[in-house]
Amino acid sequence: MKRLIAICLSLLVLVGFSNLVVAMSDSDKEKYLDWVLGYSSSTALAVAPNGCWDKGSGVRSNSAAQQARSKCYAKCKATCEIKDVDGRSDFIKQRTSPSSASSFGTTNEPKQVTRKTNQPCDDLICGKWRLSYSGFTWQVEVVRSSDSMWEFASRITDPGNKRKFGFKNGLIESRFNRTGDAGYSGEIIRRNALFSAGYFPYYITLQTENMFSSLAQGMGREDPIYGQRIGEVPKAASKGGGSVTQSASDKTQIVAVDNSLEIEYWKTIKDSNDPEEYQIY
Repeated sequence: MKRLIAICLSLLVLVGFSNLVVAMSDSDKEKYLDWVLGYSSSTALAVAPNGCWDKGSGVRSNSAAQQARSKCYAKCKATCEIKDVDGRSDFIKQRTSPSSASSFGTTNEPKQVTRKTNQPCDDLICGKWRLSYSGFTWQVEVVRSSDSMWEFASRITDPGNKRKFGFKNGLIESRFNRTGDAGYSGEIIRRNALFSAGYFPYYITLQTENMFSSLAQGMGREDPIYGQRIGEVPKAASKGGGSVTQSASDKTQIVAVDNSLEIEYWKTIKDSNDPEEYQIY
């Protein structure tokens, strides 16, 4: 009888330990699911026993899992377990409280994240832009991000000649936060025709209300991307959005910078080999 009781107690301890292994807060699960929506490739979640976690992406689920496990180990200093692939696992659907129950239900489809804010995107970076880099041109709209980790997101509205690399309408290309009056930093997706390589550091600087320069890092290189506004300037931008006002003593230098950026922008349009874009030029 005592032996039976000891076995039961041991099982209870193991069950309790198992619950600790898979611990992850509801808010962290939501952050992970928001991130999953930005990828057309496979994604994976790795969780450490103390609840620390990290994520990974790749052309296949096993490569995504390998990246997630490696990043989690480096971040959490502990052995991590893969708990989700592509937002479909029971683990990621579970919630600790009824009020935060997942909308996954019993389906295998990733949940659709709704906007976390009804506020208009009134920062100066918001709106529609035509982007260019090394002969490629495409269009995006900068909106309020549905991901609680980011203020803004750029959503592709016309992939242009980047379509052959797997870019498509509706894809979230970048997510970023405002870091100054005219500066922003975050991450931008990189991919080729077959798969996404994941998100990499991205830095944006507003030069005027209608033009910005940016730098996309990653994969062993730095790519300058230029943006030209093609929509209206946000009406409320002057009341709290980004600012690109400069002192009179800096005007000569600013004009030179803006002119050089515009020349570079139109040069990329000219070199794009896209009939529609060349007609604009």
